[in-house]
Amino acid sequence: MDGYAVAHVDEIAEMDDGRAPMRAVRHHFGITAFGVNVWIARESGARVINEHDESEPDSNEELYLVLRGRASFEVDGEQFDAPAGTFVFVRPGVKRTAFGEGPDTTIIAVGGVPGKPYEPGGWELFAPLRPLYEAGDYAQAADRGRELLAGDPPYADLFYNVACCESLAGQKDQAIAHLRRAIELSERTRPFLEGDSDLDPIRQDPAFKERAGPVRQRCHPCQLRACDKRAARGGACPRRCQPGRYGAGGCRRARRRGRRCRGLSNLCLQVRRRQLTAADARRQTSD
Repeated sequence: MDGYAVAHVDEIAEMDDGRAPMRAVRHHFGITAFGVNVWIARESGARVINEHDESEPDSNEELYLVLRGRASFEVDGEQFDAPAGTFVFVRPGVKRTAFGEGPDTTIIAVGGVPGKPYEPGGWELFAPLRPLYEAGDYAQAADRGRELLAGDPPYADLFYNVACCESLAGQKDQAIAHLRRAIELSERTRPFLEGDSDLDPIRQDPAFKERAGPVRQRCHPCQLRACDKRAARGGACPRRCQPGRYGAGGCRRARRRGRRCRGLSNLCLQVRRRQLTAADARRQTSD
């Protein structure tokens, strides 16, 4: 029925990125409200949760449940035993990993960014192509990645990862088109562009700069009060937010409609940086 779905964990297709096998639970059910997957250690002593710390901006907090077997967790430098039925909750920024202490140890992982709506990225669909990427077979990874993009799935991470392979394989036009689609699906992919060496082969291309340029080449979203004040006085916004069109409060309303500030990005970013610095100082004073 459309209102629900049922599946045994063993019925969900297994994927392997060359590190730890997994079952893509979220993708199997088409879940869009939270991330959930199953990780498996086929042999005793095998790693079941890859070591990571979720230290990047907008990283997940994660809840793990040992479904089968027994696991040994290492969290923030501490090691502890986790038999079946054990929950382990880890916040962003804390290093974690786990090993199976018996064959077929199975762990359910649920995650999401604190305080923000969940955005499915589709990274799990790219996982089977990771060995090709690691081996430097970028053309093959790009070819298989484009097969995953058939039907235009709503997954920004998937488009981004395929674009990186295309960039490294010298497939410039495809890479730029897929980067553009990744940004259309989620603005959170835009900051990745500036420091990702996978994109160096296309970084100087005019189409890259125009359509998928790094943050510093695009205007920061309208989040400042300066435009509102200038509009109330009848002045022009230095970021060209067209106060005559939006009126006083225009930047806030533009933001609610999903619009972006259209003009001088350096000014936007400088003002925003000053505001964030002042806000940090106020928080430190109140702590």
